[in-house]
Amino acid sequence: MKFLNKIILAIAAIALCSHAASATRLTIGGRLAVLDSLTNTMLCPTAKANFGQDLTALVAFDCDSLTINGTPVNDSVPYTFAGIAGKKTWEVKMVEDSVEVTRYLTFTYLPVMVMNGTFGYDYVQGTVQVLDPSKYSDEEMLCRVKWRGGTTNVDGKNKRNYHLKFIDAAGNSVDRKFLGLRNDNSWIMDAAQADFLRVRNRVATQLWNDFANPPYYIGQEPKAKSGVDGGYVEVILNGKYVGLYALTEAMDRKTLKLAKYDSTTGEIHGQLWKASGLNHTITFNTGNEYDNTQESWYQFETKYPELDDVFPTDYKVLSDGVWFGDTATMAQFNRQAAEYYDMPVMIDYEIFLQVLLGIDNYGKNIYWAT
Repeated sequence: MKFLNKIILAIAAIALCSHAASATRLTIGGRLAVLDSLTNTMLCPTAKANFGQDLTALVAFDCDSLTINGTPVNDSVPYTFAGIAGKKTWEVKMVEDSVEVTRYLTFTYLPVMVMNGTFGYDYVQGTVQVLDPSKYSDEEMLCRVKWRGGTTNVDGKNKRNYHLKFIDAAGNSVDRKFLGLRNDNSWIMDAAQADFLRVRNRVATQLWNDFANPPYYIGQEPKAKSGVDGGYVEVILNGKYVGLYALTEAMDRKTLKLAKYDSTTGEIHGQLWKASGLNHTITFNTGNEYDNTQESWYQFETKYPELDDVFPTDYKVLSDGVWFGDTATMAQFNRQAAEYYDMPVMIDYEIFLQVLLGIDNYGKNIYWAT
């Protein structure tokens, strides 16, 4: 019986310890520190300028008492973290109702993104916090989230890509602004799981943004872009650290500044498609008949306007471009190509693919717009 009582007491102590740990909120200089349960380490964002320096800041907490590296902390007196550096940690002991919990604290100069929810292939509601070193906000935002990607989105992948669409409590779309980028409700999280440096996609896209010709209608829409901007965040998913992600804008109507669908007259103006897989159609080697009642034409996915908003859609402009590419003689192509394609951008894209050896972007993973 005594042995059983000891077990029960031990379980109770563990439960109390777990409760104390989860209930304790810790901020440093107003920035929230988030616990990674895998390493028992709290990650706190701070300005990049603080690295290599001492950081003196107020430490706020909601437990009974707190020590850092053995020194008692008073939440009204600034504490000095000596020599902020990557991978450097401080031991933090928190006491709540006579239960002591030990954690470790480290700093990052990247924003920390906290995601909570059970996500899969379809959109489900979850919550997101973006803790930016340059801001004091730790607002918990509602979001619809799903996995995205092709070969990166199959069983056995433990670091998923995500598509986020921010909403309010009523489920209405809400625009959010992060990392000094645009204000929008739709955001992409790129896991870069096949790239151990985690920078290839972001660097390649930035190269494209730097050198590519603007779209042919730039005179009418001076803010139109044919590439997306983004930045890096460190992600904690359901209490566990999952690493570095590129948080990027979505390639959509807003990025390209396409003319909106006229819901009053039913007239389609700007259109956007994505080539998501490989077949003869997306490599412009055939001109198969299309069905305007379908969300995709072979591997061309309709992105704007969506079929839910406009029915039927219209693949004629896209089909005409594919058909011309397939059937034109060299003389016809040289004479008329600019009537079908934005040739300065097409030439830039070919240079881009050759320089980067972008073999996964020949035909597939390309956005086509008009």
